[in-house]
Amino acid sequence: MGVRMGRLIFAGLVLLSGAIPVSSQDQAACPARYSEIPTLRRFRLGMTEQQFREAYPTLHLSSSTESGYNRVEFHPNQLAKIDKSLFENIDRIDVAFLDSKIVQISVTYVKSFRMENFQALTSAVSRGLNLPEKWHFAGENFNWLACADFSARLMVVKNAYFLMIESTSFGPDLTKRYKELEEKKKMTSNP
Repeated sequence: MGVRMGRLIFAGLVLLSGAIPVSSQDQAACPARYSEIPTLRRFRLGMTEQQFREAYPTLHLSSSTESGYNRVEFHPNQLAKIDKSLFENIDRIDVAFLDSKIVQISVTYVKSFRMENFQALTSAVSRGLNLPEKWHFAGENFNWLACADFSARLMVVKNAYFLMIESTSFGPDLTKRYKELEEKKKMTSNP
């Protein structure tokens, strides 16, 4: 998958972030908070940019945008100084920051990585992250789980498994900031 296609898919998934309905009943099924779940390949929601740099000093973070948003994308198999055992079966990792804290972690697995079926993958993710197996099945290749302050999505994208974990406030906060910045630009351009 090309970089441009990957970014388009990533942008679409960010936009869908707020589209998954989350009820108090969903959150009761998964009362976990992101501070309570194990790290995902040494990443954790809420981790600061400084902690990220300490864990992965060879990865370059660009400057945050005016909205406080920043992200890094990398392919572990293309990095020389990284513990490859942490990234077995991983093609790409995307990490998004808002206000210098990780708010979203996306993992794309290599296409050759296969489980018995999609339900087996969902169970493996639940066990690995210590989450209840109370996922919503929204089709044969898309599952989601809403927890106290984060959500998880598991899907098949371009014949590869894709896992996204994000803060429930990420999508709405970023959308609000973009709208505020747009309004601010309109106000300054129309004296």
